[in-house]
Amino acid sequence: MDPTQTTNKTSHSTALPAPAAGERSEPAAGAGRAGDDSPSPHARPKRRSFPDPYKLSILEKLDAATERGATGVILRQEGLRSSHLTEWRRWRDRINRGEPAVKKKPAGVGRAEHEKLIRENARLQKKLDQARMMIELQKKLSLAMESLSEGGTP
Repeated sequence: MDPTQTTNKTSHSTALPAPAAGERSEPAAGAGRAGDDSPSPHARPKRRSFPDPYKLSILEKLDAATERGATGVILRQEGLRSSHLTEWRRWRDRINRGEPAVKKKPAGVGRAEHEKLIRENARLQKKLDQARMMIELQKKLSLAMESLSEGGTP
């Protein structure tokens, strides 16, 4: 026998039996099918949150960095985006001015929209009541016409 030729002389087979006609084979483990533990591509990613001391330490690092490109290096090391820095700097400035850390919306922002919806709801309710009255009137008129055509009195 030529040494470059290889033969498989194993006496046992590790393959599973072939599925019978009409049966579907099970997917291989880790084949990316439903049921494995990989995240769904349609799942909404969870938003990260950072503790306040961490934010302050990163901002201190960035303020102390003087070399060109140091900000980018720190952002890459920490896995952050420049938008994080913008938000965090505004947050830090609000705290330093003595304002609340979280900026709340003014109380009246949603109120105007709410009142508009209440007025629209009342208008539509009035229109619905008028339509119901018209239907009742049509029913009565139809019954009266029917009784007149039969020769009776209304």
